[in-house]
Amino acid sequence: NIAVRWRILHRRTTNAVYHGIVCATASEVTADPKLQGDFAVNDTHVVSLLLLSSQLEMQLKHIFTQLLEKKESIWLNCRAKASGMMEDLAQYFEGDVTLARVSRHDGLIDWFTSMASEIRDLAYESGDHFTVTGRKIQLCVQALEDVEQYDLVDRDVQVKTFLQESRELLLQMARAVGINESITQDIKFISDISYGVESMKSYVKIIHSRISKDPSNVNLLQGFFLKLSNSLDGPVVRLKQLKSPEVERVTGYYSSQLVAFVRNVLEIVPVSVFGILVQISDIFERRLQRLPLKIQGDKLGAYAQLGERYKLSMMAHEISIFADGVLSMDNSIIGGIEINPRKLLDEGLRKEMVRHVSELLNNLLQFDFAADSETVASITKHQAAAMRSLASLSRRLEGFQSALECIEDYVSIHGLKMWHEELSRIISYNVEQEVNKYLLKKVLDADSAFQSEIVPIPRFPRTQNEPTCINFMGRMVSMLIKITDTQYTTFSIEKSGWFMSDGTEVCGLKTVSLLRQAVGVYGLTGIDRLLCYRILHELHRFVKFFRTNVTKQGVLLEQLRDE
Repeated sequence: NIAVRWRILHRRTTNAVYHGIVCATASEVTADPKLQGDFAVNDTHVVSLLLLSSQLEMQLKHIFTQLLEKKESIWLNCRAKASGMMEDLAQYFEGDVTLARVSRHDGLIDWFTSMASEIRDLAYESGDHFTVTGRKIQLCVQALEDVEQYDLVDRDVQVKTFLQESRELLLQMARAVGINESITQDIKFISDISYGVESMKSYVKIIHSRISKDPSNVNLLQGFFLKLSNSLDGPVVRLKQLKSPEVERVTGYYSSQLVAFVRNVLEIVPVSVFGILVQISDIFERRLQRLPLKIQGDKLGAYAQLGERYKLSMMAHEISIFADGVLSMDNSIIGGIEINPRKLLDEGLRKEMVRHVSELLNNLLQFDFAADSETVASITKHQAAAMRSLASLSRRLEGFQSALECIEDYVSIHGLKMWHEELSRIISYNVEQEVNKYLLKKVLDADSAFQSEIVPIPRFPRTQNEPTCINFMGRMVSMLIKITDTQYTTFSIEKSGWFMSDGTEVCGLKTVSLLRQAVGVYGLTGIDRLLCYRILHELHRFVKFFRTNVTKQGVLLEQLRDE
């Protein structure tokens, strides 16, 4: 901790000479630093020292806490065993034990009996200071060493073994009695890092890089977070001494800042997991053949695709390492705020999934309908391009869904449930924003029931081809309206679709089925809602036009009607 403190604080110097002495670039130091007169290390070495020392402190605190809890049982168990051994030795020297070739020795019998009584009288819960009890134990150990000098004892290996084990039990009792709460405070004081909380922000990228290269480093983060949580006492120690009413508010502020930092550090885990998930979805979508219900034996090898399945297993293993590091962390309370690593992992995965799916929907659902090219040929061409975009989107989203189902057991999440919840939220939010152009009172992000600060839904700029549409939902509705333009198409009730003059179907049950595969039932519901608002908007426009233009010519229209 002294080494960490010295390097973290001195790295903030603005003096170039001193900075060169303390800091080293990555190219200057390629191996672990050794104290051979050169103290210059790079940031990566500082982070390694910080993480490893934090892990050591966490393990030490855990072991010490267990010792405090088991202190009484350890004491009683060792005392009972040691006194029992003294009684056994006293009985041994009575000479009545079977197979014991030793003559009776009343002096040793009385000595071991009194020693057993003296050991039983030892008690750490007495009013004596633990050093007094330790001194009594030391005198007992010395007495057991002195009794070995007797010739009768020295010649008996079994007795000497009993005496050695008894001394070890007494020494263990001495170590147990020396355990107290003050050591916990010493560890907390030594490991305090309140001096470097602000500097930790500059090391986040290095921690992310370290975890990306070796996922097992996630296991070191819990000790690091616990070390940082101890720094919360620094800003409020004087307020607590003054019994200020602002203690809770100040503690809450610093706790929220630390929780935000923990989220930022752990963000690399879901980012890395979802990066692997994208590769898995690509294998499911493009390389892995779908297994039919029945396979002929001679074609089984063609469907095996051992290379692709090996890649899938390796990726799943890497994801499991990432997840295991987070899931192995215990719930921590930082300033009254509970941090649940499982919940953070779930939120991070949701955030990455929302970002990727939103980008996918925005990029693929862009349709090139030029305003001056609405002809029969262009509509047919653009309809085919739109169907290809929907088919591509359907395959990509299906690949994501399959990949989530593949890894859900490795990261302990409900993948399918997460998928439907977030896809529904993305579409509902975009429908809500698209509806805003028909409303006088707009629904802002802060008022939206579908937007979230922790798992935000990204917003994208409008496209040049469809400047009137806010997002992909508006572009889909606009595409459907354009390919079913009544100037070029006719609706057939019997066929349940729109057809061109040459009998070509441009929108029918196949199109609706493709839409359902691409955006699901949630997307179809959103399209229906947007069409309802558009119809209402057009009706309002018609009524307004009728009132402003047709009503003025009411007398003339009545004369034309009468004639």
